[in-house]
Parts: sequence; C-alpha cells; structure tokens
Amino acid sequence: MKAVIFSDMLGSSKYVGEDFAAAIEQHEMFQTNMTFNIYEEELHPVAHYPENLRKFARDNSLTSFDNLLPMSDSVFVTTADANTAVVQWSHFLVALLMGTCNGGHPPAGEADPRVVEHTHLHASSQGITRTVENRRQYPLLLRSGISCEDYLLLNTNGIVDHKIVNHTNLTGVGVVRAVRLAEKERRGAFFLCDNKTYKAFGKTLKQRCIAHDEDSYEILWPSFYFIDSKVHDRMTLETEYINFEMKLLQPMLNLCVYFESTENAELAEQYKNIILLMGKSFIKYSTMLGEGDFGEQILRRCIGKVKKEAASWDYASYPIMPDKAV
Repeated sequence: MKAVIFSDMLGSSKYVGEDFAAAIEQHEMFQTNMTFNIYEEELHPVAHYPENLRKFARDNSLTSFDNLLPMSDSVFVTTADANTAVVQWSHFLVALLMGTCNGGHPPAGEADPRVVEHTHLHASSQGITRTVENRRQYPLLLRSGISCEDYLLLNTNGIVDHKIVNHTNLTGVGVVRAVRLAEKERRGAFFLCDNKTYKAFGKTLKQRCIAHDEDSYEILWPSFYFIDSKVHDRMTLETEYINFEMKLLQPMLNLCVYFESTENAELAEQYKNIILLMGKSFIKYSTMLGEGDFGEQILRRCIGKVKKEAASWDYASYPIMPDKAV
C-alpha cells in the first residue's frame, strides 16, 4: 500500500528563539541518524545479516522509504509499503529520542533537566586538555501523520546561491491528509493515521494502534522500543520495562515535573502527553504478550512513584490503563 508520512519537530520554532544552538543541534541529530541509516543499508544490506537478525536489521533501517524529503523542521516520506514504513519510522523515532533524552538527566547540582554535560578534548603540542561545558539539550520528538491517499512527486526548480537547482516537491490529497493528521494535536509526539489507512494495515501493525478519536487512530510508536521475541516471561518483561523507564520514561518525567514546578503549562502538558503515550505503549506491548495484567501492575507502581513527584496531576482524566489503552 502506497502512503505518505509527514513529521515535524516538536517545539522547534520555540527553541530557535530561546536557544538557537540547541535547535541547530536537533537538526544535526536528525540528519546524523538519517544519514547513518542510509549508509548502513549500503554497507550492510539487510540480506547480508544472519537470518535470525534480518527482521531486527530491517525494522531499524529505512529500506521501505522511496523518498525522504526534509525541509526546515519537517520531513515528508513516501513509500510503496506502508506497513513496513510505519514500523521503520517508529524505530527511527525511538532512536532519535534515545539519542537526545540525556536532557532529562542533568549533571549533579543542576536543577534544569534540560542541561547536559558536554566534554571537549583539545589536542596541542603540550598534549590533550579536557574541558567540560554545561548546556541545554532538548529531546528530539516529532509529531507524525500518515495517509494512504494519492500523492504526486514533482520535479521543480529553485535557486541556491544564485544558481538554478532542481529538487523534488510533493503534492496531493495524501500530503494534505498527512499534514493535517500530524498537526491535529499541538502538544505531544503523536503518530496518527486516518481510518482508511488503519483499515489497510496488517493485523500485526493494528495491534500497536488504538483509536484516537472517531476520525483517526494512534500508532503507539514507543512500543517499538521493545524487541519482538517468541520467548517471554514476567522477569523478562519487568527487566524490559526497567530499561524502558530508565532510558526513555524517566527523562520525560523529570522534564514534566520541572515544567510543572516552573509553571510552564504548555511544556508540562506536552511531556505529560508523551509520558502517557509511553505508558499506553507499554501496556499495549505487554497485552500483546498475554501479560496485560502484569504490565498494568508494573505501570501502576511507576504511577505511584510519579504521584509523589507531581501530586498535582489529574490522572483520572488520562487514559493510561488497559481498559482505555487496548
């Protein structure tokens, strides 16, 4: 099934005004991850991996992308295989967040969880010196939309450095739908599809989706953090959750609590929605393994801990438990 994905970086315009260097760093991180995936496929094609690793290699590549067109803080992707593209884009979103959420673990004595410690090594004739710099780093989060409506690639001309250059543009109903889906929710890294696209998904992919509203479904992209395996027990599931919490969830909790304490309601809500997205993703994953009740127990322990850190949250108004998340 053909489809078009649209994504844009959360908070990019705000970061440009507040911390231009951090905003540029986000763009560089996106480009670094994208370029790595492209060259990785050229140097180590999926077909060259041992059979037991091919699915993992394919899921963490960009092989299903026919076109990837970045512009400013946004990107369009076209594909002839929407099911694979959603899986690969979800893994890409997880990788971007994992590579940039150190901002949730500040150096000792630093109250702002956006601050990270950067180490610089300088070589000279006298030897190597080391300097440490504290600066802000923002988690790289994207909101996304996907539509299987038609689209058309256009070859158009532009001007770069006073010279005419050829580049690719994109138009069509699918483009409009994907953009509108991505922009449907202002605060939160949602990945939405319309009903028509959801119906065309395969059974396995549908298991990682939940109804968002009457017109769209939410693809639980953080659930792709977890590695599919035919062998699972409760100890393995709990270990997976502990790693998930430490690497992804806890930094988001730190940021949310910080913005609540500084009365920045907009950013507090953004990170709250991301935390809830992660919670729903874990419940969905544990339910897929037949361990939904145990997954809920684990998550409730986490929520109990968070309540102590941010007692003002109205948990009743957020659908994070299994009856609302599956």
